[in-house]
Amino acid sequence: MNARKAIHVIILVLVFLTVTIASAHAQDRIITVTGKVIRGKVKKVKDDYITYRKFFRKYKIDTDKVLYIVNENGAKKVINDVTMAKNYKNYSQLAKSSPAPKVVDTSVVKPMTVTPFNAHYIERIGSSYRVDTNQIINAGKLDELIAQSPNPMVQANLKAAKTMRTLCTISKVASFPGSAGGAFASYKTVSKVIDMSKAGPVPFKTYLATGLSFVGTLSLPITSGILKNVRNKMYDKALILYSQGN
Repeated sequence: MNARKAIHVIILVLVFLTVTIASAHAQDRIITVTGKVIRGKVKKVKDDYITYRKFFRKYKIDTDKVLYIVNENGAKKVINDVTMAKNYKNYSQLAKSSPAPKVVDTSVVKPMTVTPFNAHYIERIGSSYRVDTNQIINAGKLDELIAQSPNPMVQANLKAAKTMRTLCTISKVASFPGSAGGAFASYKTVSKVIDMSKAGPVPFKTYLATGLSFVGTLSLPITSGILKNVRNKMYDKALILYSQGN
């Protein structure tokens, strides 16, 4: 009897998991102004709020916090203009208004073979990034896209941005109290690496030394907010150069 009950329980669990997995693949996506992606089944879209269901529970979100909804069939319903997103940036537009990269003196640096390259259309939405007006990507995918650029200045800024992102993680774990001292010291340290990269490739040991130098600044009070701001500015530089293409 106990064995039969156990089998029934297992069957019920399997059915529940099957239904849950199936519903997860058939979810709508709500893109918020902060770049967050909420997955669930949208039930109602009113002027002042949106109702959706997730894991058998009902939720509401104000419409002024939502940019658009992507239905499970791929159709998009715009709620607010994307430019209303927090910290919105259109890197293709910024690239057009930014000065072209300086031409490297080929008498000092050996010219590099440039591979044809077409940059993706990338925007910043809150703390996330959107590619080709469609997909919200994570930090790892963003790094992969930027790394496709053959421009050495893009690669230099990307390395600096990734280094700062690592430092942000370290500072967050360390949980030091706040002031701008340590953040400014870290920014200056990484800035030196960027300046060095303009003259050519930077050895790995230099990046390692940068990280170790930052650890020394941890004795200074810092805030993760300041570090995140510096990190975002570094990614901005890399993405503007990336969007300028070759």
